[in-house]
Amino acid sequence: MSQRSIKTDEDKENLNVKATMLHIFGDILQSIGVIISSTLIWQWPDKFKLADPIITLVFAFIVLVTTLKIVGACMYILMEGTPKEIDCEELEARLKEVEGVVELHDIHVWSLNIGKNAMAVHIRVRGDPEVITRKVKAVCRKYKILHVTIQTEIARELGDSKLEPCKQNIHWTLDM
Repeated sequence: MSQRSIKTDEDKENLNVKATMLHIFGDILQSIGVIISSTLIWQWPDKFKLADPIITLVFAFIVLVTTLKIVGACMYILMEGTPKEIDCEELEARLKEVEGVVELHDIHVWSLNIGKNAMAVHIRVRGDPEVITRKVKAVCRKYKILHVTIQTEIARELGDSKLEPCKQNIHWTLDM
């Protein structure tokens, strides 16, 4: 017996489970279609000889349309697309509001799976980095980002030349 015999909310959002359920449902519908078309052909062979190819084309179209949705979701995850349910501008604004955060850069938010999001960010902080990191993670949890990687840089003074500036052109500086 499987350890997880009860379907959970996580299963409902799992692409493998969705694809499996879709496959089973499709097989049931196709079987019903084959029974109906074969009955029609058996009863009236002259009138319904095209029933089988028509049913085959209809189900081929249904399989194509439903499969494209699953493939699209898989490709979005594989390409590390930003989760559609996360407003990145709002997330940035909330992270900037965290006490002790001086600057944010190199923010990346992506999906590991449906409902499992990750984020990596560089933050320049003034204060205890551990406390600030906990506050940043708390903000991320509100956005259902549970896997967070934070690189902190200590800001001793604004414009501290001892810190190597990030070479990326993705920077947000907070006015102090």
